[in-house]
Amino acid sequence: MSLLSVEGHADHTAAWIFVVPSESKPSCLACLLSILEDPALIPVQKKPALASLASLVQKSSEAVSSLQGNMAIASHCILTLMELLKLDDTVFVAQVLDVCVKVIGKVKSEDLVRLVLDVIQNEVTTNKDCRAVCPLFLLLGRLIHNVSSLAKVMAQDFDSLLQQLCSSLSFPDEDVQASIVYIFVYLLVGDWPANLSPGIHRQIVQEVLCLLSTAKVEALILNCLGLLRKLVTNGDSLELLMRLNMEGITLLAVLKKLLVSKKEVQQISSLQILSSIVKHPQSQSSNYTVAILQSDLMGE
Repeated sequence: MSLLSVEGHADHTAAWIFVVPSESKPSCLACLLSILEDPALIPVQKKPALASLASLVQKSSEAVSSLQGNMAIASHCILTLMELLKLDDTVFVAQVLDVCVKVIGKVKSEDLVRLVLDVIQNEVTTNKDCRAVCPLFLLLGRLIHNVSSLAKVMAQDFDSLLQQLCSSLSFPDEDVQASIVYIFVYLLVGDWPANLSPGIHRQIVQEVLCLLSTAKVEALILNCLGLLRKLVTNGDSLELLMRLNMEGITLLAVLKKLLVSKKEVQQISSLQILSSIVKHPQSQSSNYTVAILQSDLMGE
């Protein structure tokens, strides 16, 4: 076996072989997948095949058309890549994530997206070690950011996955929490209040306040603030946020903590959120303004 072909390469038909512009040799997709699947190879031995696959889907329109026309091969390709996300090599896993996003973005198939969501839903439901499935959270975050239709599909058809994501926010690892909150930031697009179930909506509102009250990692704090900025634009979310008091954890208490943090980005985001609350175009906005003025928000 060489790095880019396997012993059975002679059995692969021309349908698997593609010319890649700017590269001296054609690539055999079947060989690349066989190399990536081989359990006897360590990540460093798989990297050339991974790089060739990335180049193939990025540069060969013929290869992309073939994947679009044969969902069995496209599914096999993405399932092979997702299996590699379980490897204990953070650099390699990051590269696999990039290729997963490229393949899904190029194939542009809702069936393929749903397959990925099914796999992620199954994994996060059966594996309670959130650190082990964190690469899947990262993949989902990248996809929901880049695939415009994904948020609506998730909200309408993957309630179980959303419930599991909410539950996973209690996992005591702020990097894991940050990756999940990132997903929710991009879930709230379009007519998201109509798409989300009331239960999930309420859980998201509660969790963002709880996380902001204790968060130490900057990425988690900033992701939570991004989520909070979206929540306060919706009347139902804002009303719930202003009413919530979970053992002293309130929206105004959380914002006060961030305002006195002496960190400029956190202070600016908190002020933007307060401004959105005061300017909110609904009958309750004047009551919210009074609540803010009567609080000790600006005190030390």
